[in-house]
Amino acid sequence: MSIVLQDKHFFSCSCSSTSLFLTTDTVGSSIIEFCLLPTVELSRQWKSPDTCTKDEYINRIRYSHETLGLVIQNLTKNTLKIELRCSKTLDRFWSIPLNSGLKLTQCEYCAFNDCQWLFIDKISSSILHITNDEKIKRTCNYNSKLCNVALFGTGILAVLTDKCINFHKL
Repeated sequence: MSIVLQDKHFFSCSCSSTSLFLTTDTVGSSIIEFCLLPTVELSRQWKSPDTCTKDEYINRIRYSHETLGLVIQNLTKNTLKIELRCSKTLDRFWSIPLNSGLKLTQCEYCAFNDCQWLFIDKISSSILHITNDEKIKRTCNYNSKLCNVALFGTGILAVLTDKCINFHKL
């Protein structure tokens, strides 16, 4: 099975159990949803300004619990923000501006339990726990240089540092 891209270049992707979400590799990025079952077909497409402004670029997309987490870079202002959107309508639930000195390569994020998110600031080696209602519940400083995080099931958090992988029971 293949999806023909037809003159589009894609940058980031994520999927649910039934859909594949792709972001275009352009300023004023679009989000394209393909339905995967029973056959692969284009389901929806959202374009700027519904996705982001004409001077913004969607750098990361993650699906979790009928929501899409987006990291959006403003190329004019050189800023980053993380947004939570509805995967069905693309309605914005919340938007949080990130550390103004943070570059895209210095951050990562993953879905967390109960529609929450973990955001990694590699510069300060901190993990931000963001709730589904836009609140930063907790900020944890990490002793080692952070690279990424991944959640296994609902009970184990893997934290990749520059020297090792640490596993934490939640």
